[in-house]
Amino acid sequence: NSFYPGQLSKPGHASFLQLTSFMVNDSVYHTGFNPGELASLDLPFSQNTISFKFNVPDYSGNKESLIAYKLEGYDKNEIITSHQNVIRYANLPPGNYTLLVKLEDKEVSAAAEKKLQITIRTPWWQSWWFRLIAIFSVTGMIVLAVRSFYRRRLQKHKQQLEKDLAVEQERIRMARE
Repeated sequence: NSFYPGQLSKPGHASFLQLTSFMVNDSVYHTGFNPGELASLDLPFSQNTISFKFNVPDYSGNKESLIAYKLEGYDKNEIITSHQNVIRYANLPPGNYTLLVKLEDKEVSAAAEKKLQITIRTPWWQSWWFRLIAIFSVTGMIVLAVRSFYRRRLQKHKQQLEKDLAVEQERIRMARE
């Protein structure tokens, strides 16, 4: 009985993709969960720079794994990398996004995938209710300004008529004497 290592077949297991850390505005973001268990994220508009660090624990010696990622709603195409394990997006505009990260293993047909829903909330001054309040406020100020203008004009006209009436009454009184 002899042992020949070259005759052994490689195990057919796929590596897996693990989210190890998550950063917001270049500071570690604590969610209370293990970063790998995170399924969705809701952030205010001021926290719009996000970074993800992924790890691919692979003990089979396979160095041919590629990571493909795409932020749906922001990236047009998938980005494929073999050496980068940090994904960073800076100054994301408000909106809803889905981060898709896939591990594409060339030796195994299976692929590990991680999906994360991300929401960057709209600032209050860009919200529909603020715009509605602003429109009503500006309209109200215009109405008040126009009303005030016509009220002053009417008051001046009334004073002029009273003056004219007083002068006419004085003429009539002088004409009688």
